[in-house]
Amino acid sequence: MSRRKKDKQLRLALFPFLSVITCVIGVLALILASSVLGQMEESQLDPVEFDRQLAAIQQERDDVDKLAANLAQEIPAANDCLAGENARLAEVEALLNDAQAHAVEADQELKNLNARRVKQEAKLADIRARAKAAQVEAQKIAGAIPAAEKELEKQKAEHANAKVRLAKLKELEAAGAQAVSRFADAADNPGGLQLEQNRLQQEVAALGVQLEAANKQAAQLASQKPGENITILSGGSGRGKPVFIECRARDLIHRPSGLAFPRSPIGYPLTGFQGFGNFLKAMKNEQQRTVVLLIRPDAVDTFEVARMQAREAGLTPGFLALPGNAPLKIEGQQP
Repeated sequence: MSRRKKDKQLRLALFPFLSVITCVIGVLALILASSVLGQMEESQLDPVEFDRQLAAIQQERDDVDKLAANLAQEIPAANDCLAGENARLAEVEALLNDAQAHAVEADQELKNLNARRVKQEAKLADIRARAKAAQVEAQKIAGAIPAAEKELEKQKAEHANAKVRLAKLKELEAAGAQAVSRFADAADNPGGLQLEQNRLQQEVAALGVQLEAANKQAAQLASQKPGENITILSGGSGRGKPVFIECRARDLIHRPSGLAFPRSPIGYPLTGFQGFGNFLKAMKNEQQRTVVLLIRPDAVDTFEVARMQAREAGLTPGFLALPGNAPLKIEGQQP
């Protein structure tokens, strides 16, 4: 008897795997069922606990009703408040609209101000340009002022010298008139003619000495530089010791003591200078004294008044024009 041949093809046996899966599913189902049953047992409440929870729920419902009633009472006030807020909101909106309108006006005003500012800046630039030109012109004028001042000082000195020369001419004219009168008197008296001739020779000699002294003073003043002290030589007047009186614009000063003779407060120039008359009388009583008036460029009128006052006191003063307003320095001065 022949045996059946074995099937050499491989076959997969699923029974053990399916049985394992089935067992696992069964176990899981059992666990799930036991869990559900346990939860169902736990969810069953005690009647007392249920009543307590029900009472709590009822209390919460009452509280909610009270809160609803309170809210119902507060609703009108809230509505009124809301109406007020709406009114204020309307006012704010109106104010906002006004502010926007003002902002538009302010913006237009700002534009106008900017336009005016541009015009003002243009004017300011023009003013600055003109001021700069004026400053340049002022600098030119300031540069020309020192030369003009020097020229004015020179003209004042020339004017003072001219007045001094005119005064000398007047004195010479008066002396000539006196000489003519004396010669007329001497013509009637032949013996007096010789006396008059001798007197004239003495006066000519004295005038020569004075002229030499004046020339020395003029040469010394001419040699001085501008800004230096004006030096006056006190000796060599030909008629004794000189007493120097500086004629300034408003007063007289004795040099070098500094004694001042101000203008008389009443009746000037006829009343002259205070105290100067008594000073001249004292000088007249002293021997070998002669008054010399030193004339500043701006003091010609003062010199005229002082000379008039000296003549009234019986003195014939000498005079010397100063070249400027520099300080005086008198050399060889003795008291």
